Amino acid sequence: MARSTTRVCAVALVAAAVLLECGAGLRLGTHVARGLRQGPQRPGWALHAKKTKKKGGSATKKKKAAIGGGFGAVKVEATPEEKAVAAAVKKVKADPTDEKRWLALASELGQQEEYADARQVLEAGLTKAADGDLLSSALGAMRRIPPSEEIEAAKADVAWPGQDDTEIWHFDAAKQAEVGFDRYSVPEAPRPCNRGTVHASGEDLIFASRSAVIPPEECDWVIEQMDKAAEKAWMQDKDPNNIGADAIYSRPFPDRLWMRDMPGVKAWFDHRLKTRLFPMLQSLYPHIIPKPNDLRCHDAFISRYDASRTASLEMHRDTTSFSFTIAMNRATDYEGGGTSLPMVRKNEDADFAPGAVKTDIGGVVSFPGQCWHGGNKVESGARYIIPLFIFLDYNKSGKDRGYVIDQLRDAGAIGDDFEMVF
Repeated sequence: MARSTTRVCAVALVAAAVLLECGAGLRLGTHVARGLRQGPQRPGWALHAKKTKKKGGSATKKKKAAIGGGFGAVKVEATPEEKAVAAAVKKVKADPTDEKRWLALASELGQQEEYADARQVLEAGLTKAADGDLLSSALGAMRRIPPSEEIEAAKADVAWPGQDDTEIWHFDAAKQAEVGFDRYSVPEAPRPCNRGTVHASGEDLIFASRSAVIPPEECDWVIEQMDKAAEKAWMQDKDPNNIGADAIYSRPFPDRLWMRDMPGVKAWFDHRLKTRLFPMLQSLYPHIIPKPNDLRCHDAFISRYDASRTASLEMHRDTTSFSFTIAMNRATDYEGGGTSLPMVRKNEDADFAPGAVKTDIGGVVSFPGQCWHGGNKVESGARYIIPLFIFLDYNKSGKDRGYVIDQLRDAGAIGDDFEMVF
């Protein structure tokens, strides 16, 4: 299992901190999961990942054709920000094999809060740079680690459930009432994430569904697949010098199993992100999340809290925009458990007090990642959850994702064969 490292040069750390909220550089291939307190970035891989190839020429070329250059054409003066990006693109064009030029372009975009294109620039740079260590370090959690060839081959033979259910849930008032959500508050607003998730107060920040968002029969199927892979694949804290897989926790991290290690499970999960989970989250925080497609998920694994093994998880804060958990087995299978909070209340008439929030199988608990939270102790039995760590992946300017990739194509720094990774 690869481990995080801080042995990258300062320029990568600066870019990572500004661009992707990283506190430490990460080697390509790092895929340890660990909770974060106030420091390093949570590594993992970008889920809901599909590759979309540009067709019909770049948006930039189309725009130029629409404007025209003849008599009466209006010349639009570029903004200082656009000029800075153009200058960085020009430097990349001069030597696409120099990863520091790609890093400088991504860093400029990060400072402008053009996060979606900053990530695509880092991905594009990895296809061209002679040495991509700095780019991989800057990508950190955004770098997707694919399944092994063995798992990928086995996926074709797996008929995962729900694939015929293509309806995208629109969580309007009627759907929210149908599912039912309990709202919880914390004493004060969590600190903002670097991606602009600012909350005015701690009121109504935590949501717990009263009914299943994920069908229980699908949860049962995932647990079955987990049981098939678990004997050899559970990741456990056996090294006392490597607690929490990355020496972040003072106590061991619960056992976890990567979705990419179970044939068909990641495909199922990506499907439910698109059809239910992302639309749900956007509807609960509409003042922060413009649309479901602006969300990206990282660190997908199944975590096991076992009364006879690791039964709880200490208080911590994630560096994500949002985090949430899906209950994967029935509440009758265990006692205790849930997402623990240092101070919480369910309604305005109640006093703040330490507590835990949990749901039954298929239910979801969501909250801003910067809220202090932990895993409440499981007193008996075992509790299985999928924790999700969500980032906003958008451009502050409102420009479509990939507009800088278009500029790089026009400049000849990359070819039409580069496929943007989502």
